[in-house]
Amino acid sequence: MKSPQRYLTLASIVIFGSAQSLLGSTVTNTSDSGPGSLRNAIANAVNGETINFNPALNGATITLTSGHFLIDNLAVTIDAASLPAGVTLSGNSLNRIFAVSGGSDLSLQNLKIRSGQAIGENGGGIFMAGGNLNMADCTFSDCSATYNGGAIYLSVGVTSIIERCVITGSSTGNLGFGGGVFIGGSLTTVFRSCLIAGNSSPFGGGIAIFTTSPTFTNCSVQGNSGGGFRSDSSSDPVIQNSIVWGNTITGSAATTAAQQLANSNGSNPAVSYSLIQGAADSTSFADANAVTWGAGNLNGSLLANDPKFASALAAGSAPHSGGNLRLLTGSPALDLGNNLAAIGSLDLSRSSRIQNSTVDLGAYEGFVVTFALLHPSLAPGADDNHNGVTNFQEYAMGFDPSAAGNLSNPAMSFSGGFKFLTINQRPNAVDFAPLLTTSTSLAAWTAMVEGTHYSVESSTSISSSRTSLVLRLIGTDPKRFYRQGYVTVN
Repeated sequence: MKSPQRYLTLASIVIFGSAQSLLGSTVTNTSDSGPGSLRNAIANAVNGETINFNPALNGATITLTSGHFLIDNLAVTIDAASLPAGVTLSGNSLNRIFAVSGGSDLSLQNLKIRSGQAIGENGGGIFMAGGNLNMADCTFSDCSATYNGGAIYLSVGVTSIIERCVITGSSTGNLGFGGGVFIGGSLTTVFRSCLIAGNSSPFGGGIAIFTTSPTFTNCSVQGNSGGGFRSDSSSDPVIQNSIVWGNTITGSAATTAAQQLANSNGSNPAVSYSLIQGAADSTSFADANAVTWGAGNLNGSLLANDPKFASALAAGSAPHSGGNLRLLTGSPALDLGNNLAAIGSLDLSRSSRIQNSTVDLGAYEGFVVTFALLHPSLAPGADDNHNGVTNFQEYAMGFDPSAAGNLSNPAMSFSGGFKFLTINQRPNAVDFAPLLTTSTSLAAWTAMVEGTHYSVESSTSISSSRTSLVLRLIGTDPKRFYRQGYVTVN
């Protein structure tokens, strides 16, 4: 739920825009087929080709109406990394999104895979029957399969590296395994800085693993119905620098720990530098000490070691998306991981890993705050330091509303024929969204869009709570007004 918008106002003048071009095979429209479509680009791709997207497709949705995209014995990259909002591929709850076979080598970048459905089959989002899969910065949501792998199905012989991906709100049928992910006999599987949450399946709501030993590093597995992990048939997953919390198995008499990691038929997960709900050591799982309890683990049976997610998902209502699994300030999972295992320089939000001397647990690095946590005695709408700006507005700009002193308001500057707007913004809060609006008349206000109304000239970290942004203004209007504000998020 969003509140009324609050602003500081500034009037000024502005100018012009910019252009962008892409090289290589380019998707130019959202059609399901035909010239310029993604389906056509895949059908005509040669080995080693990269398929890009026209900048005009930023945030666009391509809806499949004639079946899944087939990748067969083809090495191809589908790359939307240049588009800030990516591209959504929707199965419209009728089609799977990708089916990959043969010796294919598929790379996916910055794609949102949504509402893929495999009716009577496996893998609602992507079905990997063979080959290699590399994914980064992709999101799977609201996918389903009748059998296994609601969002992702990785079959025998597949090699995959999956980084900074979100798998949420997906499910299988009543006899299925792996609401989010099914891994069956794959050669090598690596998940890094991934979030697997709010998925549902009778067996392994988050992840189901058969006859293989995948690695999960800096992952958050939370709020899945049917359990977090299910390891079967001599599977030995490696779980490190991760948080497995709030996963449940309906009607199960299993311990809380065993609902996070369910092991059967000779499986032996190895856990180190992680936080598993209900787990103090290997005996917490009540399955003949099948879990190898390594170094650096937090005691997940202590209430004090709740990871303090900003907004956790409830497993009982899965499959569903939403929530916020960033860690609040004071979380015991901060600065507790193994730096040697923290491969990769970015977390799920593409922020730097190891911001302090030691890597954090889970998909996100660093902590976030709320106004209530930082200023429990202050009313958001009051003005305790009497500078004419509300407490919450100062907080949103990264200042201490209880401290005396002048607030640095938005400022205009002129240089080299360009006009600039300098603003302050808090980068580490989860209870508001920044909002800039513009008007030519003060009567009607329009939300400002990067690339249309401004470009970011520079971003300077003043402190952990405040970032100074210099925006180069774009436009041709002789007079224009600007407001810096926020929308609160509950």
